[in-house]
Amino acid sequence: MSGGLRVVIVSGSGGVLLDTLALRPWWQHQETSWVAVRAADTEIALHGLPVTWLPDPPTWPHLVTATWRAFRLLGRRRPDLIVSAGRRLTVPFFLAARLRRCRRCGWKP
Repeated sequence: MSGGLRVVIVSGSGGVLLDTLALRPWWQHQETSWVAVRAADTEIALHGLPVTWLPDPPTWPHLVTATWRAFRLLGRRRPDLIVSAGRRLTVPFFLAARLRRCRRCGWKP
């Protein structure tokens, strides 16, 4: 998992996790780290990978706190690209990425 782009993949659990894992042929050739919501499936699927566990923002009023957390994390990681298929955890990261002028890629399967 070295070389290529510095990529941060943001994922919740369930279908979003499966969607991001489906990109493994691509991301395994990048310098990849994960930001994920701790759940049974994410812990198992991401075991051994570099993961930062964050709580899923429960409601939109928590958006400011979550965006600040994302802004700080992206400042430490300095990614070239942020990838996600999710919603709630993705929004603060895409806002922070825009403030940090990082490229971002999201899709809704």
